[in-house]
Amino acid sequence: MSNPLTDLLTGGFAGVVSSISDVIGRFVTSPEEKMKAQLEMTKLANDYQTQVLLAEKDLALQQATVVVAEAKSDSWLARNWRPITMLTFVAIIVWNYIVVGTIGAFFSQVHTVPIPTDMWELLKYGISGYIGARTVEKVAPSIVQAIKK
Repeated sequence: MSNPLTDLLTGGFAGVVSSISDVIGRFVTSPEEKMKAQLEMTKLANDYQTQVLLAEKDLALQQATVVVAEAKSDSWLARNWRPITMLTFVAIIVWNYIVVGTIGAFFSQVHTVPIPTDMWELLKYGISGYIGARTVEKVAPSIVQAIKK
């Protein structure tokens, strides 16, 4: 899954690097200076990519902290709003494509309604996040044990 903010930042920066490389190619005549300038641009681009990845990592950690805090909350609603939302989406999909789809096979006036793209995306993120969290929950103890050894 692609992060639109990261795509924007890295895509835009790649264009800037490419443009600067073109300018360097036009105005720097010495092959040694051209190579030196290109190397410097590559280093800057790599440093930028590293910073973007670190920022993405920090964001993911902050998001995980929020989810953990919600899961440990004393409030029933705070603990369960994400699962309720995902189950609601699943119920909509089951109703729309299984129940109505089956009934529609027998009655011509019953039609399914297209599910909005954003809802599909949110459902994909929710399910993949749940699977990822369960995987981490199951694998983390063995990783901790391996690190301790």
